Amino acid sequence: MTGEGLLQPSPVTCRVASLCSLTLKGGDAMLSLNIYCDESTHLPNDGRPYMVLGAIVCPVSRSREVAVRLREIRVKHQIRPDFEIKWTKVSPAKIEFYL
Repeated sequence: MTGEGLLQPSPVTCRVASLCSLTLKGGDAMLSLNIYCDESTHLPNDGRPYMVLGAIVCPVSRSREVAVRLREIRVKHQIRPDFEIKWTKVSPAKIEFYL
């Protein structure tokens, strides 16, 4: 469905498996978004009958600000830069980091 004032999506481009970009355009308006996504399991390999997909959308114009803030949070909680942030690593020692 198209209509006046609605933003129309461009083709989605993916730079890596977990980061895709999308630009929405409508008239003089344009919004570029980064979409960060991940899956919970690989169905054929993990032997589980389910899969969960999750994604976070961030305007490209705020990506650097979000990255800086995430680094600040890591420093505050003494989390190494190479530590993978994921729910299976939540522990009592790191609970405040994830909240």
